[in-house]
Amino acid sequence: MRRRDFALLALATPAVARAQAAERWDLPTGFIDSNFHTQTLRGFCEDVAQRSGGKLDIRLHPNNSLLAFAGIRRAVQQGQVQAGESLLSLHGNEDPILEADAIPYLAVGYDQAMTLYRAQRPFVDARFAQIGLRLLYAVPWPGQGLYTKAPVTTLADLRGMRMRTPTPASTRLAELIGAVPTMVQSGEVAQAFATNVVTGMMTSAPTGIDTQAWEFARYFYTADSWHPKNGVMVNARAFDRLDPAVKTAVLEAAAAAELRGWAASQASDVAAKQRLVAQGMQVLPVPPALDAEFKAASRQIAATWAARAGEPGATVIRAMGG
Repeated sequence: MRRRDFALLALATPAVARAQAAERWDLPTGFIDSNFHTQTLRGFCEDVAQRSGGKLDIRLHPNNSLLAFAGIRRAVQQGQVQAGESLLSLHGNEDPILEADAIPYLAVGYDQAMTLYRAQRPFVDARFAQIGLRLLYAVPWPGQGLYTKAPVTTLADLRGMRMRTPTPASTRLAELIGAVPTMVQSGEVAQAFATNVVTGMMTSAPTGIDTQAWEFARYFYTADSWHPKNGVMVNARAFDRLDPAVKTAVLEAAAAAELRGWAASQASDVAAKQRLVAQGMQVLPVPPALDAEFKAASRQIAATWAARAGEPGATVIRAMGG
């Protein structure tokens, strides 16, 4: 080979390498590896790599290892990371439609949760488009319940209880029933109970497993009254820069992940409740008197939310038969 040919090859090699190199994204989440949401995310990342022919490499960062969970959505919006997972209802104060799935008793069980999601999704997509985000998929948590140290039968047992409430809607529910709402991240729950920062919490059975609830609570009351969703989102500019074929790969992988995630949520609920019992906890339905009081408070929350949410809220309420 002549010297000139070597020179041309040297110039061409970096360009070939760049063409072959995979685009790399970072995707943080706040949940541990064994959580079904994280497992669904890991499958999504692997699926994207396969469907894109290796052209997009999404690196998953679980358990707040890259960013604290509460800051993930803003980091995606600002382009600090290309993608991330956040609880949609965590941002209900900025737009009420984002917390439609956190209104207690608006959607009970997975079938109703899906009906709500179908009504809510177009408005979430529109909101995200306004702020430079794109929702790829959303997966619900199992129905929320109540963890306590002592048994409860009526609302009087909850008055004054320092209750961990992860969303604005659950905070309002705690206030209406006379509890003291307290914001504690899932990774800090055990310490918060140990120091009596909280003495009860509203969350799902799988979160009880993640936090080893049996070490600080004796009772789990299964209200199954709402299914807040985690949303996996992408920075819109980062998505728009992808080649068309890679965009298709991402969207197809997202659709598949959503189906797997909803099924995994239901399976995780059953398995988590079984494990709580095996660890010595009592898993019980909400006592009838307390359930009636919860529902009365929830009707106030739903009415207030609908007034704030305007026509999008009215559309969701109509879809739920209201």
